[in-house]
Amino acid sequence: MNHEGKYMTLAEKFVSAVTSIQDADLCFNEPVDDIMLNQIESETGLTLPVEFKNLYKLHNGQGDIGDSLFDLFSLNSAKDILENWDAFKIVEPQCDQDGIKAEPEEGIKDKWCNSKWIPFASTADGHAICIDYDPAEGGNVGQIITFWYNEGERNLIADSFEEFIISYLKNLEEGIYIYDTERNAIVRKDGKLMFGT
Repeated sequence: MNHEGKYMTLAEKFVSAVTSIQDADLCFNEPVDDIMLNQIESETGLTLPVEFKNLYKLHNGQGDIGDSLFDLFSLNSAKDILENWDAFKIVEPQCDQDGIKAEPEEGIKDKWCNSKWIPFASTADGHAICIDYDPAEGGNVGQIITFWYNEGERNLIADSFEEFIISYLKNLEEGIYIYDTERNAIVRKDGKLMFGT
């Protein structure tokens, strides 16, 4: 339960768990307001998951110098989400016209990029974790996938944003995910990539 005596949201549990990790300096930004979240939905034409909005009402992503939350990836600010989504929107027609294909896992459309993907975490060089609102047959609207800007691989991470957070918290609790002081990132203890191959 939180300080107000109410049950914690999944987003609150997530923030509580990661901010309690010793030595990690995640540099979370101040909360975002409903106006900015509404702007994301208005510009993209997509409805954000409830727990996604709950998370951003706690913290508007991470600052530029924060340690990585998801192996290579840091949580984007709302402004960066829109900028990265806009890049997808601009590039998508040209990729479709040129017939550029990806190598997606089952349930993900064979597209290089898609304006119905919302990139909410990214690396400095342009890879992203996205909410996918345009799945292939067998996929789920709102599933979480990878986008590698220089490779066709498209990995399915979770069936929903909520499941993504639940799985992440479970892996933290079980010691599968740890904080690496050399890489300044939360990573897999076994050295494998969190997402991808």
